[in-house]
Amino acid sequence: MNDEFNRELTNERVNEDLQLKVVRGTPRYEFRAQGAVDFIPIRRDRDGASEILGYLWFSDEESAAGYVADQRLSPESDNLGMIWIEHLSRGKAEGLSPSEAADSFGALPPGPAGRLVLPERSTAPTLGALRAIAGFPQ
Repeated sequence: MNDEFNRELTNERVNEDLQLKVVRGTPRYEFRAQGAVDFIPIRRDRDGASEILGYLWFSDEESAAGYVADQRLSPESDNLGMIWIEHLSRGKAEGLSPSEAADSFGALPPGPAGRLVLPERSTAPTLGALRAIAGFPQ
């Protein structure tokens, strides 16, 4: 009885060879940079004051870009940063350089994840230096 029951439950596909396919993930810029990085603060207006949620950083030379959350507002700023990472993925998929992608985000309307303040664009000597600006311990 058990053999008959097991035969009924056996799926023929279990014994077939696997057909593996190579698939690509989401397009992304490199997430590390060795040299200087440009960065733009992401601000949010709350209770009549403007606060920095984090920084969108990029390096065209290294085809790298990412988001650094301001640690004074963590974990909220960490979570909201995922929206900016998604914007960067779209920019990469559209074939934009990191700086072109960042510049295009300046046209986005303010939302829960804040807004880029393009006139406040600046340069840090390293990604570590930007992390220090964002309140990460040295």
